[in-house]
Amino acid sequence: MDAMNVGIVFCGRQSSGGHNVITGVFDYLQEMNPANKLYGFIGGTSGLFEGSAVELTEEKLHLYRNMGGYDLLGRSADKIAEEDYAKVVATCKKYNLDGLVLIGGAYTATDATLLTEFFLNTGVETRVIVVPCDYSRDLKNNFIETTVGFDTYCRTVSQLIGNICTDSRSAAKYYHFIRLLGRSPSHVVLEAALQSHPNYAVISEEVAAKRMTLLQVVNKIADMIVDRAANGQNYGVILIPEGLIKSISEFYFLLDEISTYMNKGIARDDIYAKLTPWSKALFDFLPPVIQQQIFNPPESRGNFQLHAISTEVMIGALVKQELNRRKEEGLYNGKFDYQTHFLGYQARTSFPSLFDCDYAYSLGREAAALIQNHLTGYIATLRNLKDEPKNWTPYAVPLLAITTVEAKQ
Repeated sequence: MDAMNVGIVFCGRQSSGGHNVITGVFDYLQEMNPANKLYGFIGGTSGLFEGSAVELTEEKLHLYRNMGGYDLLGRSADKIAEEDYAKVVATCKKYNLDGLVLIGGAYTATDATLLTEFFLNTGVETRVIVVPCDYSRDLKNNFIETTVGFDTYCRTVSQLIGNICTDSRSAAKYYHFIRLLGRSPSHVVLEAALQSHPNYAVISEEVAAKRMTLLQVVNKIADMIVDRAANGQNYGVILIPEGLIKSISEFYFLLDEISTYMNKGIARDDIYAKLTPWSKALFDFLPPVIQQQIFNPPESRGNFQLHAISTEVMIGALVKQELNRRKEEGLYNGKFDYQTHFLGYQARTSFPSLFDCDYAYSLGREAAALIQNHLTGYIATLRNLKDEPKNWTPYAVPLLAITTVEAKQ
């Protein structure tokens, strides 16, 4: 085969196994032709826009094989907007790229779809391939069984949760409210619950399907605590997904209202007076710390910083408030004290599991093969992952096959 130049970018948030995607791409390219070159863009999408890259060699890569984190290249904002396309084209021409591998999750796949369309319409010959690397498994669908990093993250937090479960049972005096990462789906909470067996796990999809209010979620947890208190068990562990508040319609509307006013440049102190009665009532119901946090500046894509909202603190405080009410009415006579935890950064860049090492490396090789075969606008994936790695089957899925269209004003 003729020599190729390939670029690779860490677009999404850190996820264990990302480095093995790079080594998989590199090894495949070298096996096909030692003259092939792999360029890694420094600082994620910022490096892609600025044309700042380093040629990756075995000497640079050998210390990063099977290692967690994204520190080989680093990352920045994970957005490739339309106004950045000209910069991306200039970078592709600068390095004469035959292919561009984007490592990331759902947002990265969306950006890659639009970027591919732009390349095809403007005659840019660089092929675009996505590798699904996302600890929260937001990209799971009928074509993608899992994403790189999910197995590692769940194993790591499950061990920590198991330790907290044992500590809770030993001290027998605290309830532990634990928040786990994951913007929308509750894949992480569900998997961690299956591995660690907490006393209660809130599932965002169930909350949304039943159209539960915040107070109903709190009451469900309070009911469980009352039942355990009847058996003399005044302790336990409760798992809460990071994306819970997006699944509670009243909370979503509150955030949407605040976001609308903030985008109009209305001062924070003036927004409260403009809220609808329902949103104002919910805002007053929230603990003061949460009232402050929902005014945090949005992320690069305009989304609320869910990781910066202490949902576990909010739920813990509201559960305590509800239990105090029940105690005053003679409906509860147990003892309640609680601790809160956020298990996020402790786990998402840890040493990848054996599965994620093999999975990421295999996807990297597949991504390079797709570029070699002149395919663009595809996401690399593997099937039959429950079997031994030698029996995994590579599949190339068109990005359009996993894309949904939303109307936004």
